[in-house]
Amino acid sequence: MVAPVSSDIASESDTNKDKNDCKSDKFAVGMFAQVGQDTLLVVRSEPYTGGVSGRAGPMSIVKIIDGPTCTGGAVWWKLNVFDLDLVGWATENDLYACPKDSECNLGPF
Repeated sequence: MVAPVSSDIASESDTNKDKNDCKSDKFAVGMFAQVGQDTLLVVRSEPYTGGVSGRAGPMSIVKIIDGPTCTGGAVWWKLNVFDLDLVGWATENDLYACPKDSECNLGPF
């Protein structure tokens, strides 16, 4: 006789499946991106549920170092915020890909 499968195990399997199937046509690991000019990017210790590690200001330059992970209805990327020496997870919604590696718009100074 085969033991019934627990709904907890099935839910965990479904969650892992979603993470493995998570795709983005906006970014890839190794790319440089920039925070929008009118945006404050919230950086978390873990995707969606992690505590806030810090905030990256408008036009901050980041490097995508891991991901994507899809959770909480958003696509999350692990990134390094250069000007803050901050590493954490953020959604891709307020990030824009730099035209070429490390050629981000630094704006008027």
